[in-house]
Amino acid sequence: EILAASAPDIRPVELPAESHNPALQSFVLEDHLHVAQQQITAANASLSQAQKVLASLESTAEAATTAVASAAAKTPTMFLQDDFDQLSSEQWEVGPGDWKAEGGVLIQTQIGANRAYLRTLREHPSDFQATLKFTTTGGERWRSVGLAFDVASDHEKMIYLSAVSPGSKLQVSYKTGADQSYPANGKIDLPVALDTPYEMLIRVRERLVNVSLNGEHLLAYELPVDRRAGHIDLVAFDAAAKFDSLVIHELAADTKLMPAGSGSKNPTTIEQARLAVSVAERSVATAQSRAKALQTAHAADVAKHENASPDTLRQLVHAAAIAARSLELAQAEQAVATAELTLAGANEQSKSKAEEDLKTAQASVEKARTACEQPGERYTSIRASMKALEGPAETDDSRYAPYPTTSTGRRTALARWIADAKNPLTARV
Repeated sequence: EILAASAPDIRPVELPAESHNPALQSFVLEDHLHVAQQQITAANASLSQAQKVLASLESTAEAATTAVASAAAKTPTMFLQDDFDQLSSEQWEVGPGDWKAEGGVLIQTQIGANRAYLRTLREHPSDFQATLKFTTTGGERWRSVGLAFDVASDHEKMIYLSAVSPGSKLQVSYKTGADQSYPANGKIDLPVALDTPYEMLIRVRERLVNVSLNGEHLLAYELPVDRRAGHIDLVAFDAAAKFDSLVIHELAADTKLMPAGSGSKNPTTIEQARLAVSVAERSVATAQSRAKALQTAHAADVAKHENASPDTLRQLVHAAAIAARSLELAQAEQAVATAELTLAGANEQSKSKAEEDLKTAQASVEKARTACEQPGERYTSIRASMKALEGPAETDDSRYAPYPTTSTGRRTALARWIADAKNPLTARV
């Protein structure tokens, strides 16, 4: 009876806006802006790097043009030129394998885990350029075809294309003594098809190796071991292959090589470098627009919950909507710049898809520009928390919904009841 007489008065409690919508708190905006600023900093760093690459390529092109204009270009000394109409004993030492010249091509048919090779009788120039045209037609597993250089005793360096499946790749390897090394940063994973013609271009200057395939620069690698005088091997390891031609000459002194670590994703022409700068500039614009969208969205949400005047609220919501549409436009323009860069570096197999992707991105830009003219009132609020998933049917909207605006009041009522002077149990607790 005593407890019943002093039962707590339970009434719902209205919660402040920052309690049922934590995203309204100032530190939430500060945290999001901190991340946005990091994105801006990273984007600016990428832009600076892209500008340096462009400046380097432009400087190299200008120097090359000046050199050609000021002096007659020296014709590189030819080392070997073979169309494989016949297997020349004056140029080649025939090693293991089943080799024969037939129908204007050189054919090698031995397969299995063994190396077949032809070796030049003469030692090759230290700095050289080699162009090998070939088609891999079969093999049990590895199906590797390429060139070895600096071949002397138990030392060599090799570049080969492997159609092993899975794991097809372009690989630089080297051998010192009994150990053959296959460095991870000397490898490019890529699809390699049988019965498909390939043209491999190899340029070597001192320890720097550049490799292109079918006109696309793929790999630049710095050999970690010393060079030495040696021979060239035409190599087929567990590979049946047809060789159309091989041309090797001294590397011209003014030939520009890509630095180690640059692969197919790095700009190799001035056009690609300019497009890469454009991508980086658009990335900076997107990052800056994202920060503006965060600030305006937070201001609009705070105004909604602080009962701002209709005019003030209307202005803040309009500003948030404009910032949101501007962010969407910046993202669309960045996608166009990226698609243009991808198209500039596309080969024949990927060109069609790159063109379609560019058209799609351009259409998105037009749509975003139209939306900027009529921004509406839609914008994305800052998120501070997310409700735990309660079932597969639950949507993101419900998970991001604000908390209830009222509390049951039970805890407040209990606290008041315990502390009430009329509570006969308070003194005993």
